[in-house]
Amino acid sequence: MVIEVGYRESPRSLHGLAPFYLSPRTTIMIYLAIKIYPVRTHYPGRKPMVAMLYQRSGQTPNIPTRMISFGNAPLDNRVVNYFLGIGVNVTGVGIPGAPPCNTPKIPTYQLQIPAAEIFNRTPFILPTINFDLD
Repeated sequence: MVIEVGYRESPRSLHGLAPFYLSPRTTIMIYLAIKIYPVRTHYPGRKPMVAMLYQRSGQTPNIPTRMISFGNAPLDNRVVNYFLGIGVNVTGVGIPGAPPCNTPKIPTYQLQIPAAEIFNRTPFILPTINFDLD
């Protein structure tokens, strides 16, 4: 599993790393990209954050299987529209119907990461065990 945290990188540049990490030349099964934005001037003290989960076992490994906005300010509409345009279901803060991200254990904001993929399909790991990233 690779976790890439971007402060200066854009979500699109983090997205562009998926084909590299999940190429046939690697054994990486999971790529988690996290973008932390600076505080926005029109939202004093608040900043958007987003997590994008890519899985080699997914139907389209270079497209996030989950994309969750989890900061305390909404994502820019251009970012949301770009990912919606490539078929990604964006959930979380700023998306209609999403609860606020203000406490742990909210299912909307949890990422279920299959343990078998983290441990390279080791036979001792049951396929139904997940790590819940909250």
